[in-house]
Amino acid sequence: MGLIIGLVSVPLVAHQTGAVGFGMWSLCALLIGWIQAMDLGLGIGLQNDVSRAIDLRSRQVAVRAAAAMRVCMRVIALVVIVLGTSAALTPQSLLIFGHGLDQHERDFGRGLLVITSMAMALSLITQTSVRCLGGMQRLGRVSVAQSLGGLVGLTVFSTGMIMDWNPLMGIAALALLPAASQLIAAQLLLRAPDLAWLHETTAWNMRDLRRLMGRGAWFFSSQISALVVFQTDALVISANVGVIDSGSYQAANRLFSIIVMGQGVVLAAVWPSLGNAQAAGDQNWIEQTYRRARTMTMLLIVLSLMAGLGMPWFVETWTNKPELRPSFATASGLALLSATSLWANLHAQCLNALDDYRFPAKLAMIQAVLNLVTILIAVRQGGAAGVAWGSAVVAMVTSCSVLAWRWHHLRGV
Repeated sequence: MGLIIGLVSVPLVAHQTGAVGFGMWSLCALLIGWIQAMDLGLGIGLQNDVSRAIDLRSRQVAVRAAAAMRVCMRVIALVVIVLGTSAALTPQSLLIFGHGLDQHERDFGRGLLVITSMAMALSLITQTSVRCLGGMQRLGRVSVAQSLGGLVGLTVFSTGMIMDWNPLMGIAALALLPAASQLIAAQLLLRAPDLAWLHETTAWNMRDLRRLMGRGAWFFSSQISALVVFQTDALVISANVGVIDSGSYQAANRLFSIIVMGQGVVLAAVWPSLGNAQAAGDQNWIEQTYRRARTMTMLLIVLSLMAGLGMPWFVETWTNKPELRPSFATASGLALLSATSLWANLHAQCLNALDDYRFPAKLAMIQAVLNLVTILIAVRQGGAAGVAWGSAVVAMVTSCSVLAWRWHHLRGV
């Protein structure tokens, strides 16, 4: 359902706001994706703690970690709202959308920044509950609720188009209703009787937070590095080439991300499964789970490369905006980047699940630096296509190849 909503919302937003407005909206949607790094790595650490809570002592550790993270997320959410509102009032903040904007486009950008900060804050508040449910492998209903919220948001946006409302009202519904639905569903699911132990205490101290952050620091560095690798490209293109080129690049990237998201749904279940198998010493289960995930990933890689052939036509047809059609060079570069990401994600998730998270984190930091330098040079030489191919080449020689080697080296294969 969420996938369908994403596919439908893009042409509607492009029609309602135009090519420039679509590019601005896409950039703000990209910023919302930064929420994964704003938990400071605490979320993944908490999910690991919950997935390994098999006795009284480990449950106490997980409960105190959840209490510490809950307080931190509320503080960060408040900071995000304040910063977002302040940015909307600062003319310099609109430079992320490029130069040459008229007054209407600047006002639209300010509204987008406020909506983005509110959506990020809601997601932050929900992170603790979502990570606890993720550790217990119970995220299915949360995803359904989020999708239903997105469907309502899409309905509100469509109604606004018919009634000629301000586009920002519909965009606010698209951004806020899914996050609010996720929050409500997660809170209700955590009241299940067999999850009562997660509410045994709200007490925590700085030692609990330091322990969680000490472990989460490696995950946090991985998340920040992933943002640099995968979510600065559109900002670089917008600042150096233009917001329309950035919108075209992101439209194609959204379609490729559907394939990566499909893999992510499977790997989300693989993570706790591998963690439980590691704790139980079941090496056969680990090998079988990896082989199944590898087969699925290889099929998705083939699908991604094939999709690159028709991506320019797909984007133009999807958005109904000829100016948003990406070049074949851009599409083929993004196809290769998607393929390398799929292979790297498989081995990174497997290594993280087995507590070998430091190596992927260190490699991610190296890749982030190389990627940023590469795309800043490539955008001046080849525009959006240069950014896509530059990112793909860096990924091939770093995470795609090295993480696979690390996994097989540890497994003795």
